[in-house]
Amino acid sequence: KHSNSAIIWLPLKKEYAEKFNATAAEEFMNKTLGMPYGYENMLYTWIDTKNQSLPPVLDPYIIVPLFSIAETLIPGADVIFRPGMIKRLNLTNENLTFAEIASILVDRGMEFPDLYPMPE
Repeated sequence: KHSNSAIIWLPLKKEYAEKFNATAAEEFMNKTLGMPYGYENMLYTWIDTKNQSLPPVLDPYIIVPLFSIAETLIPGADVIFRPGMIKRLNLTNENLTFAEIASILVDRGMEFPDLYPMPE
């Protein structure tokens, strides 16, 4: 098959090649193949503090309402923040809306900006 990305084959140094577990690497690849990882993750990692990651003109409390509106108008817009929030809350329902996530946060005594610095 042809790939639509640039791939370079570089051999490992002998000491690392001896430590490399090809079976584990293949299992990891098969487990994660097809998972979204791209601009969504990059954008979310840019917002890594509760209130210091955004330009001063953007309030940390405005991000989620904006995406809540966007998710109803633009298919796929929610993929930037919603999946990360669901993971940070240890939820299993990946189809929750921002409004449902907000309700869970209220129940836990949290706000959306509390989720920004949490690791996935």
